[in-house]
Amino acid sequence: MVDKLISKHFSQVRGELLQLSEKFSLAEHRDIKGYGREALARNFLKSHLPKVVDFFTGEIIDCDDNRSSQMDLIIYAGHCPRLPLIDDFHLAFIDAVMAAIEVKSVLNASDMSQCMLASQRLKTLRRDEIILGLNDTKVRFEKLRSDYELVDKLDKAGVKLEFKYEERKTNLKKTPYIVFAYKGATKESLCHLIGRYKEEAGPEYSLEEHGPDMIINLERGFYIYKDNDFLWPKQKGENASAYCIWEADSDAHKGEVLGGLYMLLANLSTAFLLHPPIIELTDYFKPNGKPL
Repeated sequence: MVDKLISKHFSQVRGELLQLSEKFSLAEHRDIKGYGREALARNFLKSHLPKVVDFFTGEIIDCDDNRSSQMDLIIYAGHCPRLPLIDDFHLAFIDAVMAAIEVKSVLNASDMSQCMLASQRLKTLRRDEIILGLNDTKVRFEKLRSDYELVDKLDKAGVKLEFKYEERKTNLKKTPYIVFAYKGATKESLCHLIGRYKEEAGPEYSLEEHGPDMIINLERGFYIYKDNDFLWPKQKGENASAYCIWEADSDAHKGEVLGGLYMLLANLSTAFLLHPPIIELTDYFKPNGKPL
């Protein structure tokens, strides 16, 4: 079977990212290495996502003045106001944030714990604008239309039916958090670290509510993603867990790991286009929730 053109494209892009990232290994200072690889990830996303979104570094705030950790990449609705600090460093209003991405040169155990904590901190911020799950809009529309046509035919034939359409629960009430790693631990190690963090975090912690939405290992060619029906159809059955794993079946297909990130962010950008977020700036000026 001949690989699809889009698969070939992402295979080439993956090779370029890994090759260019190696150049930064020549630098001795860790910050230079990290900034360079962060810039590569930013350039990849900028060139592949719609022009209506912006990219910058900074912190995310809610209207109660709570804030996230520093985020390497904040993907932001271009039509919304922002609070610039200097250059590409901003404070971002949470309701205009499409996703936050942490970029890691090598994702090890200590880094993973920091990422889990950063995700938890981000997802406890107050978000009033829900991100609608529109990755299957066409499928739902076609089914809805065919169901109505069937009910209409039966109604005309004298068979009375009450039509109830159940929306798929794909809406996101928390801000998506993604870990993008060039290299690092195996999928088994990462799953173990996720489970251990959950156990140590206590009963109020929930992977579904507080965990990262996607963890990517570019070199190994896999991603761990939250099973919330936003990227792929939700797994069914008693053994379904909070996370699923996609892994390339060969070296030739490892580039499709970028395809997963591409699809997730494309779905998010489509949701933002069809339901643009609104920033209620008055909420950010109210002291203790009271009007000025």
